[in-house]
Amino acid sequence: MKKFLVLEDIDFFGTIVLEKGETCQIDKSLNISKKDLKFSIPIEDVIKDSRFKEIHQQEIQIREITEEEDEEIKKYRIQLDVTTSRKKLVEIENFLRKTIEEMI
Repeated sequence: MKKFLVLEDIDFFGTIVLEKGETCQIDKSLNISKKDLKFSIPIEDVIKDSRFKEIHQQEIQIREITEEEDEEIKKYRIQLDVTTSRKKLVEIENFLRKTIEEMI
């Protein structure tokens, strides 16, 4: 099933059947039933119609990190981009290694 956003009012024979901002879920066809109008539009036609925009949704899972997980010791990589000379880079690397070792 696909989900679509209506980008502008869709009018059939003077009757607005879908309003701008409305969303609709379509499996094989979009079934319209307003006042005396009843018809369906195949999903292929909805996809081609510039008045519809397909909405892609992603499922995001969020969970709280426990204190135990927060204290877990693992291997991490630290990356830092700097603009400097090669000589200064060696000094920076040595400083970071020394400081990190003291922190750990």
